[in-house]
Amino acid sequence: MGVHGLERYIFVEAPEGVKKEISIKEEIEYYFTKHGKLPLIVIDLQYFMSGITINSKKEQLCGGRIQNYIRNIESFFHQLKTMNVEMVFFSNCYTKDEDFESWCMTAEKRYQAQLSVLDMVYEGKPLTEISNYCVTTKLNIPLQKMVSGAIWEIACRNGRVLKAYEFRRSIASYAQEHHAMAVLGNNSDYLIFPGDWRYWSSSKLNFREMVTLEFDKVFLRKQLRLTDSQMPLFATIAGSNFVDLKSLETLHNHVGKDKPFMEGVANMISKSSSSVLDSDDVDCIISIAFDSKIDRNVVYKSLDYFQVPPFFKETNFNSDKLIDRLYHADDLFFYQVLTEKYLYTSLQFVDFRKGDIPSYPELILTLRRKCIGILFKNKGNPDLLQTFIVKMGHDEEFTKLEMEPIYPDYPVPSLKDLLLPTVSIHAPRNFTTDRHNLLKFLISEKISQKEINSIHKRFLSTALTIFYMYEHRCLTLDEADIFTLSTYSVALDLVPAKIVPPETLNPRAFRLTFMFLRLFEHIKRCFLVAGLPYLIDKVQFDGYHLHNTYNQFIDESDKQKKKMMEKIPKYVQLYRILNDIEIR
Repeated sequence: MGVHGLERYIFVEAPEGVKKEISIKEEIEYYFTKHGKLPLIVIDLQYFMSGITINSKKEQLCGGRIQNYIRNIESFFHQLKTMNVEMVFFSNCYTKDEDFESWCMTAEKRYQAQLSVLDMVYEGKPLTEISNYCVTTKLNIPLQKMVSGAIWEIACRNGRVLKAYEFRRSIASYAQEHHAMAVLGNNSDYLIFPGDWRYWSSSKLNFREMVTLEFDKVFLRKQLRLTDSQMPLFATIAGSNFVDLKSLETLHNHVGKDKPFMEGVANMISKSSSSVLDSDDVDCIISIAFDSKIDRNVVYKSLDYFQVPPFFKETNFNSDKLIDRLYHADDLFFYQVLTEKYLYTSLQFVDFRKGDIPSYPELILTLRRKCIGILFKNKGNPDLLQTFIVKMGHDEEFTKLEMEPIYPDYPVPSLKDLLLPTVSIHAPRNFTTDRHNLLKFLISEKISQKEINSIHKRFLSTALTIFYMYEHRCLTLDEADIFTLSTYSVALDLVPAKIVPPETLNPRAFRLTFMFLRLFEHIKRCFLVAGLPYLIDKVQFDGYHLHNTYNQFIDESDKQKKKMMEKIPKYVQLYRILNDIEIR
């Protein structure tokens, strides 16, 4: 990420530019002793929200040990807060509409690639072999949707959260303006940006020990013999995200034969320009470095990106205060719907070739249409349609579907009222009842407010996800019990930190895992739409524990299954009310 190959160059050719095992605690204490004030750390939140640090492919294939991941991050930020460190988190903005054709093409390739993994699971291949295949083929298993909301909430509790266009550039600008001690991130762009702040690696971070690597920006400039003014041009020519590497093939073949490529590029810049670049220097070097067909506007865009403004300016993204507020939320569903954006539906190990599990797209389309029905109930527009981008069958392409919202047949509070804090003295008397009725409309009319209130907040979203899957015949009764056993154990912190992963993956357990995790995000959104955000909690899930529980439970006798379920409170087994099943 960032400047192509720059971190590798530092590790291989300039290892003195990496300070290993930096103790963050010791650095904070030293900073306080030296400066007499507590430090500011600016944090690239996008990295942590992406779930990238769930870096074991085995973990990813099992759905992630999400609780461990979230707990580690929560503990790390909490420790910083107890040391009175000021933390400012930055997240990326939703900047533009997806390119429809490009998104569909990428989504179809991902679907086909995931079918290859599913076929290996069906064949009973060992988890290790499937994991190695995913590494070799560079198959990404994104877990962002499963962790982003929880990480966002953790950040909000521990510091200030900001959104910005070109958020890494904004991080550098904010850090420079506010004299930050360090930036914690995972992108080599931070090595190019000017500023006295230090750059600490989030990808090499040991959460428990609070130890990481530091990339020395000053040493890098000395090694390359470049100034701050020359670094943006160096990054552009070396291969920034703005420039197509194919346009640099001639230069890449020429530079670096006698010395490392990065040093060759730096040498060309230092020989062809003064320490402070002017426009003539830039034009001259561009002519040498790039293919004649290069769009110079792209080059100048890259140069401008690395020219960090000395002051960070927080901006409103929409003149409508309510829309602007929704834009700054973690879940952009409200914003996308109210500004008439397409709603894209990505798939995660969905197999349309098999009919044993109900269609995931059909399930979430219904949930989304109901959510939109609540949001637009008071608009009074009978012709309103929402555009979804979705794939509905194995032989069908991702395509646009225009569908009507599904409206509740009773009055709905205004959007502003739905967003009222639950403790507001201005909330109407029937506040809670109205919202529980909306939640029932979204998820199931078979759930009573009393049953919802009986479940602890920590497990409510998870329990309703299992309920929803059982009601729609995604789960058998045994499978609903398995998911309840495992997730409830996670909620009570009964799952050990170290677990042996399953040797093989049960095909249904594999597919149901990802369906559960994706549906959980939609169920969680139902709480937001119903105006009940205070009832939301993070998903209670551990992939290793779920798969091991599945393999154990499915082969047990009915007597043993009954004994295992006796440990779970009756009110947690909410799905049993659907057909009056008695507790085993």
